Amino acid sequence: MTARISKLLVAALTALIAGFMYNYLDGRVPEANSGTMESKNDGRLDEDVRSIRGKIKWLIKWLIKWLVRLGITEPFSPLDRYIADLFILTMTTGRPWGLGHDYKVQITDTKLRGVRVKIYQPLTTIKRKDRSVLIYFHGGGWSLLSVDSYDPLMRKISRDSETVVISVELSPQFSYPDPLNDCMDVVEHVIENHASMGINQKKISIGGDSAGGNMAAAISLRLKKKIAMQILLVPSLQFSNWNTTAQIENFLYLNQSINNPGSIVFVLNYLGLSPQYAEDFLKNRHTSSSFKKSKYAALIDQNIYMIKEHIRDINLRKNIYLDTEIGDETVSKIFEEKITDPMVAPLMAEDDKLSEMPFTYIMTCGYDFIRDDGIMYYERLRKIGVRTTLDHYHEAYRLSPQHPFPEPLNDCLDVVEYVIANCDELGIDSQKIAIGGDSAGGNLAAAISLRLKTKIAMQLVLVPVLQFSNWKNTGEIENVAYLNQSVNSPNSIYFALNYLGVHHKHFDDFVNNRHTSISLKKSKYTKLIDQNVWMNKEYIRDEHLRENIVFNINIGDDLLSRQIEGKITDPMVAPLMAEDDMLEDLPYTYIVTCGYDFIRDDGIMFYERLRYVGADVTLEHYSEGFHNALMFPHGPLKCDVGVRIVDGIISVLRNELS
Repeated sequence: MTARISKLLVAALTALIAGFMYNYLDGRVPEANSGTMESKNDGRLDEDVRSIRGKIKWLIKWLIKWLVRLGITEPFSPLDRYIADLFILTMTTGRPWGLGHDYKVQITDTKLRGVRVKIYQPLTTIKRKDRSVLIYFHGGGWSLLSVDSYDPLMRKISRDSETVVISVELSPQFSYPDPLNDCMDVVEHVIENHASMGINQKKISIGGDSAGGNMAAAISLRLKKKIAMQILLVPSLQFSNWNTTAQIENFLYLNQSINNPGSIVFVLNYLGLSPQYAEDFLKNRHTSSSFKKSKYAALIDQNIYMIKEHIRDINLRKNIYLDTEIGDETVSKIFEEKITDPMVAPLMAEDDKLSEMPFTYIMTCGYDFIRDDGIMYYERLRKIGVRTTLDHYHEAYRLSPQHPFPEPLNDCLDVVEYVIANCDELGIDSQKIAIGGDSAGGNLAAAISLRLKTKIAMQLVLVPVLQFSNWKNTGEIENVAYLNQSVNSPNSIYFALNYLGVHHKHFDDFVNNRHTSISLKKSKYTKLIDQNVWMNKEYIRDEHLRENIVFNINIGDDLLSRQIEGKITDPMVAPLMAEDDMLEDLPYTYIVTCGYDFIRDDGIMFYERLRYVGADVTLEHYSEGFHNALMFPHGPLKCDVGVRIVDGIISVLRNELS
């Protein structure tokens, strides 16, 4: 009775906390979801709501930590799992006790070969003898969650696919190989007893997510064609490289929840190693320099097996780098035997071991810190002829303003490429595709044009921001006194910092041009925006300034400069950083600049550089115009210059695309 009361109290407490968090955090946000999730916010997913799972994990961690300190439980104990299940079930079903009776699926909580399983049988198939089955291994880092927390998902899969599902409980109290052996025992039991279970021997599939995906891949290596299919969902498949492109790209996202670096303790728990090695793992020191140059590293070489289009950061796509000179020899010797075992890390299997695998379905997510494991596994299987499918969901958790480069650029590029690929369906002439934008949009248009070049017919680059290296050009100096509480406000630099992913504390460094080092100011990059070379003097109003364009090269913060140089010298971020050969073969370019715009000079210099390399380009400069004057061609704020700018845009579109 006491135990039952305790469980009820824990359930009540969990429901209260989770319910409070859900209602408190369920606010409106400016971020669209992927279109596959229902929410109470009219199709919008709040950034705060996104963090619910992270807050829940924090509460779980806090509660478990104190239960351990009080001697009530131990890490990774059944009580830990029970508490985690209560939180997850509350958030997925609204009730800590789950969904209750199901009228379409028969659910049996039992054991097979001593391993706890839940068996889901669609009532419409109960009497059949040739049913298909999915044996599923749940996620949770080999350390948390259970068949109970996965119950809602298993019901849906069984009900909607009319497939028998056997959900297998992993055992977090034990390290490898015990959890794998439990899963293997269940699979072998089903194979051996398929007839009595009403299962077609040729329709036995296995699958799992995260740690469960690891289990499924390892078992497939052992059983191969004894199973019909393996389903690997966001799988963890290697532990040798903890500095993949996914970990580099995603460490800023969901890092208090599903991408939490602290998850490494789950891996160590499964490997049977002390948490003291967590720091070595996170800094990729857990393998030696010699290991990083060995045949094992070659099996997960991202320059060979990583599909570049699934890397969001354009600079990272071109510069996948693994530091092979770091590593602790002593620690590496402790790890190597385990992390090179394909039963622990399926990506360590050599090609001959991967042959004759069953059909493999892999699902990966762009903002997952173990994203690359599944992608590389797909590539390795594909290259040796194994039938395999990869579904990659890159777009989760994103809409441009909340996220820095490269997400906004990638969103725009995706749209342009979609239009190019679907011209016929959209009723568009493929020879008459133009792109354009103003201000930040002009930046994106120019960057995409550098990528696609003659795949588009024309780019309109309107009052564009095209470089972030010199914040003391003539446009800024002349116009600091005009409209400085609105379109020319120095606070606009915060927008640039947001896009660059730079902390706002560096605002003053940018304003005062200290954000680049002395050496960068003397480099080849500065020559690309040298105003004494590329600035048309007739557009500078101040006669003294025309004759004395000075660029102070004797100031700069070396540390900050090193942090941001890779971005502000990337032509995809700052198109004026493109060398002459990159500017060749661009489509016809129509540029608009305004005299009273503090970023006036970017468009003028871009025009001069394009003209220099022989590109087809037009510059329309409105000496009396201001930034975003084109927004006011009508209405109560209608202005003459706004009308003329818009009329000019319409005219050039008609002339060039008719």
